[in-house]
Amino acid sequence: MIFLITVLLVTVLMAVVFTVLMLARTPRYRLEAKDLIELLRRTLANEATADEWNLKTSVPFRHDEQLEAARQHCLEIESEFWQGGEKLFRRDGLVELRTVLDRLEIEFPLVAKQSSQSF
Repeated sequence: MIFLITVLLVTVLMAVVFTVLMLARTPRYRLEAKDLIELLRRTLANEATADEWNLKTSVPFRHDEQLEAARQHCLEIESEFWQGGEKLFRRDGLVELRTVLDRLEIEFPLVAKQSSQSF
């Protein structure tokens, strides 16, 4: 009898653990337009760090093709104009990043406005 109770309790416990694990979701890091706009503004102001740049440009924008194209363009600019250190980009790279930022501000005007107010 004790054996059956033990098996029943273990089965119930395993079912509860299995259910919790199936319902629990892994956290997802999803960037939005405001994150990329803020990164570009901080980079142009020489306030962004290399770690911040790498973090925010390494996550693909699977939910938005325009943002993904802008991210890809930023990575191309990085490969050509990156200098690291206190100033992350050479002068030509900053000009290119300004064009990317200007295009994003046109494509996402409401987001750009909200981002500039909090910046």
